[in-house]
Amino acid sequence: MENVILSPIPLQELESRIDTKLDLKFQEIKSFLKTLQNNDEEDILSFREGCAFLNIAEPTGYAKVSKREVPYMKRGKFIYFSKKQLTEWLHSGRKKTIEELDAEATKYITKKSKK
Repeated sequence: MENVILSPIPLQELESRIDTKLDLKFQEIKSFLKTLQNNDEEDILSFREGCAFLNIAEPTGYAKVSKREVPYMKRGKFIYFSKKQLTEWLHSGRKKTIEELDAEATKYITKKSKK
């Protein structure tokens, strides 16, 4: 005996409605995840959380703060970090690859030789 589905809505229309609902839900989830990601960037971290984020020991964190090597905020005796500022600080320490250095050197040499 063959399986027969009785439905007041044609099967193609039902599939279309389900696809539309799923697309809307996926868009909502993407939007929610973007919101979470943006909120994470603005997080204020305690001193311990900041050290854990940077993967450094607390004494090293105190040394970096006292030498003003890392961006921080201070209220009273408490030290805080902005996750966004720490991320930017980490990115600022990026070293160029050999290919990038070679490209810059070639550009510099060709610029000097034209003069």
